[in-house]
Amino acid sequence: MSPRSTIYPRVLRLATLLLLVLAGGELVAQSVSSDPLGARTIYPRIGLEGGFDRTEQDGIYAVGCGEFAEGSALNILFGASFEVPFSDHFRVEGLLGFRTRKVSDAYRTIEQSVVRVGENEFLETPIDYNNIGRLQTSWIFLQPSLTWYPNHNVYLGLGANVGVNVGASAQYQRDIETKVVTLENNRVVEVFFPAIDSDNPHSRLFPSTDPEVSSILVDPVAMAGLELRLGDEFFIGPRLTYALPLMPLLSDPDLTLSSITATLAIRKHLR
Repeated sequence: MSPRSTIYPRVLRLATLLLLVLAGGELVAQSVSSDPLGARTIYPRIGLEGGFDRTEQDGIYAVGCGEFAEGSALNILFGASFEVPFSDHFRVEGLLGFRTRKVSDAYRTIEQSVVRVGENEFLETPIDYNNIGRLQTSWIFLQPSLTWYPNHNVYLGLGANVGVNVGASAQYQRDIETKVVTLENNRVVEVFFPAIDSDNPHSRLFPSTDPEVSSILVDPVAMAGLELRLGDEFFIGPRLTYALPLMPLLSDPDLTLSSITATLAIRKHLR
């Protein structure tokens, strides 16, 4: 698959996302009274932000006996922010925090396997397996961005997420889906992993490995959000952020991670 064929659908999803949030913000703005002390003020702000991150992989990673190409997972993100305005409509923001970026994938295979059917009797027969791969990484990140407020309740932004890796692991799991086989004499025999390999007779978890991931990732981000005022100094609202992957997490072959993040942000004026 060419880079264009993977980037264009992501850009289209992002554009649709921004239009939907902007339209929703206009409706909210029409229902809320105008406030000269809205989000667009001369005051700096501090805040907290947290939420969930839907991460998808583009590329292949190998672990154990499998290669995995279509992984995804739900992750967490939280951090603290500081904002400085330089006009009534524009702000510079820095978000410092922690996030996980993990993906998981599974696929089925049918393989010829040797099954024990008696004291010293073995049979080679096709067995259905479920192969599961998990790639987990953790990051400390800084996300500087420029936000634009077309009105008091809606903002759009562009920036970059700069992540420093603080942990990575990969693990392979193999499950037996064909729990029993029927012999020619109609005798039923159970299929299982030896006790020396696994405590679970039908599932084997292999030791985790330490993949050589990039120590730093820089991803361009685009965001759209809503803000509602609480009292005189506080603001609260949801934010959607899309990270477009440019740097590979793994190389040879390349593996990149894209993310759509939904967070709830709370901001406070410093005045």
